[in-house]
Amino acid sequence: MKLTFDRLPIDHKPDSTEYKYRVLNMGLLNTKHIEQLLYVISHKGYAYKDCATCGTKQADFISQELLTLDFDSGTTVDEVLKQCEEYNLLPMLIYYTFSHTEEHPRFRMIFHLDEVIEDFRLAKTLRLAINELFPDADQIKNVTQIYQGSTKGEYGYNLSHFISPHDVILKACQKIKDGSTNGNFSRNLKRRLYLKKIPSKLVQKHGNSYNNIIGQNGKLDELYTYDFCPVNVIEEEPILNNENYDWDFLNDNCELWRKSNTGEHWITEPELFFFASSLKGKKGSIKRLRQLIDKAIELHPHSYNNAQIRNLENAIKSAKPFFRRCDMLPCPYKSNCKFNTLSQCQPLKRGYVQQVRFNETISLEEGEKQLKQAIETAFTNNSSFTIIKAQTGLGKTTAILDYLKENKKLSVCLAVPTHKLKDELFQKIEQYNLDFEVIPELDISKLEPQEQEQYNKYLIVGNYIECKHILNNSKNPEIMEYVRLTDNFNRGWLDRVIITHKRAFLKSRITNDVLVIDEDILSKSIETVDVDVNDLISLKNLANDSALDDWLNCISDKKGLIQLHPLNRKQVKNIMDKIDDNINFNVYMVLKSRLCYVEDSRVTFVIKHSLPKCKKIIILSATIDDVISRWMVKPMKVDFIEIPRIEQRGQLHQYIDLPSSRHALQEGDLIQNYKRIQNILPKDNMPIITFKKFENQLLKNGFNVVATFGSTEGLNFLEGQDIAVIGTYRTQEIQYLLFAKMLDDTVETRDLETENQVVEYNGFRFHLYTFKHPVVRQVQLYMINSELEQCVGRARILRNNNKVHLVAKLPLEDAIIENIM
Repeated sequence: MKLTFDRLPIDHKPDSTEYKYRVLNMGLLNTKHIEQLLYVISHKGYAYKDCATCGTKQADFISQELLTLDFDSGTTVDEVLKQCEEYNLLPMLIYYTFSHTEEHPRFRMIFHLDEVIEDFRLAKTLRLAINELFPDADQIKNVTQIYQGSTKGEYGYNLSHFISPHDVILKACQKIKDGSTNGNFSRNLKRRLYLKKIPSKLVQKHGNSYNNIIGQNGKLDELYTYDFCPVNVIEEEPILNNENYDWDFLNDNCELWRKSNTGEHWITEPELFFFASSLKGKKGSIKRLRQLIDKAIELHPHSYNNAQIRNLENAIKSAKPFFRRCDMLPCPYKSNCKFNTLSQCQPLKRGYVQQVRFNETISLEEGEKQLKQAIETAFTNNSSFTIIKAQTGLGKTTAILDYLKENKKLSVCLAVPTHKLKDELFQKIEQYNLDFEVIPELDISKLEPQEQEQYNKYLIVGNYIECKHILNNSKNPEIMEYVRLTDNFNRGWLDRVIITHKRAFLKSRITNDVLVIDEDILSKSIETVDVDVNDLISLKNLANDSALDDWLNCISDKKGLIQLHPLNRKQVKNIMDKIDDNINFNVYMVLKSRLCYVEDSRVTFVIKHSLPKCKKIIILSATIDDVISRWMVKPMKVDFIEIPRIEQRGQLHQYIDLPSSRHALQEGDLIQNYKRIQNILPKDNMPIITFKKFENQLLKNGFNVVATFGSTEGLNFLEGQDIAVIGTYRTQEIQYLLFAKMLDDTVETRDLETENQVVEYNGFRFHLYTFKHPVVRQVQLYMINSELEQCVGRARILRNNNKVHLVAKLPLEDAIIENIM
């Protein structure tokens, strides 16, 4: 069912100011959950129109599936129900309004139509007819009337009740006939049901007449034949050329318009008609279209005869406002254009979103087939590096295991993000009867207390040699088994093995035939260490090393990005041997860093981990970015295979106009802000993924926070559930800058500058406060998108008929944007 619906609940009757705001806040709702819809209308106070519209006027009518009657005159429900039974027109829902009292009943009835009305004239006639049958109801003639919901609950509802629009009109005609005397029935019928002031564009949509709508066989008694009025009796709405339009923006962004004006393109009659119909009503459109014709004739005087010139002139005069996609023209420059229509080719207003790319989807079965083919290609082609991007839930892991089961002699190393996922993968592998070793997670609690203390001290400062020495000397069986397996892996003795991403970064070379990496490892290849300047001074005084002194001199008295020359292995070892318990940061990573950022008394060092060398590397991910991945692995050649978007069973609803940053959510009252968001959601106590910072406070106030950003990888318990993801997850700005600097050496300190700008990403144009520098901006968009996709993927909407409600500023692919332009 499709109708226009409010975005926010309300627990009181709105005043005139609030009413105007709520009118602007309404949007299209497409739902299959009728019972839930009736509940939120009668219990949550959501306002609605009983039809679907694309604006606030009757001319914006799209379709109608409901019909509402409003009773404010004091008539009781029982009295009206008796009339309904007499007419055999039974309502689907009856609910009390905010103004209802026992002394003065006020209520509304909602009828469910047995067909979808798409012709406005039928909808208008139906409204007039129902008014005839129920004179005690408010005589509303506006088809697109807004009806306020309530919190007083329903009198009753029955989802099996439907009414026929034709039956309603017939009964109204019969009532008019029975009440007419002296043969004046036709006059009464025309006076009460004749349509007036229908917006002309709605008549144009369905033709000049719509005969015999009351009956289906065309052979009804003349008494009941009713013709909708033809165009010539419709009041035409004058088209005024007064709508503001940015012609400079059109000239800069529409190649067809620009080249037609300069004479580089020889404009055709269909192209001129396209411009005339699309730009009708825009201020200055007639003048500019005539200039377009004059320019074409001036540059090509012998190419247009008088008849052609008249046709071009008529195209301007006769064109009606009509918007169609540029590729339907077809436009010869469409491949280089980021817009779909001329109405989109305008500066984007803040708070609006434009969808500039519509994804072609394939079936789940076709997606699984293409994924299988992509994996076979990745294993058998000559490329040493292949990335396969496929949606969450398509079955990437299953497809890999299916291939390995058919190729049991293949030596392979599987790398997954976490130890938990590693253990889950091993359980799945056992079901396939495949022989794999697993590098276990180190449990340092198995060490002796004194060994644990020493191990943790060495680990903090990055003295991995001493950490390894402690493990090698341990007599604990589990530690000994861990050492045995890691040694065998390091020597290349494990033919089939499962490891974590972190261990993959620790290896310079993997001797297996293929390294298969599950999920996006590249986003984790850059690690940072924050160090206080005083701690660096303490290290300098402790080490008393000339190499360290020279290295630190590169940082002293400087700010911003600084390129570093990492110390060699011998120099690092000399310094590490002098460290005592007063040092509490990872010295090893700091000394191996090639880049840092200095700000006041804080230094952020960055380390880029490289993927190990291997004969063949295959990465499978739902979030990896083509551009970023190629930057990350330069100069290696990458084969990037992307599986087309799959037709999802579930839905992703995204709200970009709600507060979603850490700052915005805690501005004022954090709990109240979350409650406002929760009131929009269709279910109470919905599982929530949000910021770690707010988790404890939200849990104390009854919110069902089940996970937080940065820790959702491998969570499967949310599969098939309706969930909410609240927040636009951003890390510190310096992290984006350092990441970008590792990709592009031209990035400088000044590139931290940000501004609100129009961004195009994931097929949408939208406003976002982000970086001016294109590489830093691309990195930020990639990292935000990756985290949001990871969270949304927990619900597995690809295979399940459930919904994810996302509150974030960056639109995701396949999202239904709730306030899309």
